[in-house]
Amino acid sequence: LQGNGVTISLIIPCLIGLDKNLENRVTNYTHFSKALRTGLHTHFQSLMYETDIVLATVLDPRLKLQPFPPTKPEVDSEFLKPPSKSEVYDIIT
Repeated sequence: LQGNGVTISLIIPCLIGLDKNLENRVTNYTHFSKALRTGLHTHFQSLMYETDIVLATVLDPRLKLQPFPPTKPEVDSEFLKPPSKSEVYDIIT
């Protein structure tokens, strides 16, 4: 089946984009923004490491490895943390 709709490969880039947007947004409601980012981590962090979703993202010719950071962040935080490119390789092999 074919269609012009959104695919599973866009889940990780959308979550990363939403988290970065909340991180960089200047607002009077910083506590609300922080709570949203913490909620993203709580509810969606496990999706970042799901083999099927990571594989779909990597196999999408529009995305490939582009959404993933080159290295793993040194600091472990309470916010959304996508896998690094080397972690993606380990997940899909």
